[in-house]
Amino acid sequence: MQNINKPLRIGLIAGARRVNSSATTVREYYNPSPLFRYRLKYCEKNCDQVVTISPAKFLARLNDLPSYENQGLENITRKEFKEWKSQMVKAIEETIPTGSTLVFLAGNRFRQLIPLLSERYICEEPTRGMDIGKQLKFFVKLLGKEAL
Repeated sequence: MQNINKPLRIGLIAGARRVNSSATTVREYYNPSPLFRYRLKYCEKNCDQVVTISPAKFLARLNDLPSYENQGLENITRKEFKEWKSQMVKAIEETIPTGSTLVFLAGNRFRQLIPLLSERYICEEPTRGMDIGKQLKFFVKLLGKEAL
């Protein structure tokens, strides 16, 4: 993704635990997860671009080669998490134009990036405060079961 200086609406989707270990793209890698597929469908309908955010690759396009280390943020130290946040903010600033809208469809730890980005970006959280079950219900109601 290249910073073209025109504000965009970017969907930021977290990966998932359920993965396809033989996948050749990020989209295929996380496709076994229904929540990932709903988040993706939501972003495809409501955003200019969609990228995944992860501890290993920071920002990855859907057609990129996946990082086969499916490490979550819950298993890293506080110091590692602080460093990850700093590196993620830098990656976002280098690739996404200032003033863009960032649509976070990710867990609580990923959303801790929002205060670090909110001066330069418009940050939205359509599923804020929802556990995984409520998110799935939200997406089914919004997109329908046939969306998958």
